[in-house]
Amino acid sequence: MAKNSGGNGTLQNPSRSALSQKDADRFRKQARTYARKATSSEEAARSTLISLGIHTKSGKLSKKYA
Repeated sequence: MAKNSGGNGTLQNPSRSALSQKDADRFRKQARTYARKATSSEEAARSTLISLGIHTKSGKLSKKYA
């Protein structure tokens, strides 16, 4: 893991990831599973967009994204 270089918020080796390979692999697997469920049908996709606050229940973009 990259180390802080002295309290100024910069990393000694910024090219290294803060995640371990195991953590990155776990994240990818969970993201893939979530995406499959969220896009498994039109109804699931619509429900996901509403639950995330991107769409309103009527199907329009919420004010934040309009």
